[in-house]
Amino acid sequence: MTQVTFTNVDRDNDGKIDHFLAELTYEGMSGSGTIGEIAISLDGEDVSLDKVRMKIGEGDFQPVRPGMFVSGSYGDKIVLEIAKEGGLSKGKHSLRFMGSVSGYPLNFVLEGTV
Repeated sequence: MTQVTFTNVDRDNDGKIDHFLAELTYEGMSGSGTIGEIAISLDGEDVSLDKVRMKIGEGDFQPVRPGMFVSGSYGDKIVLEIAKEGGLSKGKHSLRFMGSVSGYPLNFVLEGTV
């Protein structure tokens, strides 16, 4: 399991928490690939991909989807932004990713607390 920092945010500045960020430092090999099928769950519940955006390093936020090209280097900061009304409750949470990148299996869990 990889440790992640979770932060609740008010993305549209209306005074209500509507998203959360999951931030981590990439510690894998530098490289690039194309996301194949992907499934994301939060604390065991499926997360719709239309609610997820990702930023790697100095890049811009992009919607996470099959066919998305990704590129990262060791030490890059990865930020996931997930739409969730009210954000995350205080306490421990986990995000699971299952799928593939350029045909290689992808299965990992990010854990952290709010």
